[in-house]
Amino acid sequence: SIAERIVALRRLRWTGKHIAQEVGVSPATVSRVLKRAGLSRLRDIEPAEPIRRYEREHPGEMIHIDIKKLGRFERIGHRITGKRTGNASSRGSSWEFVHVCI
Repeated sequence: SIAERIVALRRLRWTGKHIAQEVGVSPATVSRVLKRAGLSRLRDIEPAEPIRRYEREHPGEMIHIDIKKLGRFERIGHRITGKRTGNASSRGSSWEFVHVCI
């Protein structure tokens, strides 16, 4: 049938537009058939990647450290106040850092 042919062409990684031209049906029909078959996205055709597990024998063998840079503000900015003049000086503003270790 047409649906089986559409699914077979999709498994060969054909796009919906090319399948529609080859089979002689509208792209909307191809899309509907592929969605019903669960093949509307290319990632549905490809096998899933295996899950990567990080397993260690002893505690503390694997440590993950994240550092996030956060801006510190001296006063409320123009988005809140609506005043854009006179805000050119940003002396006193600096950065704070957050360190997280897992």
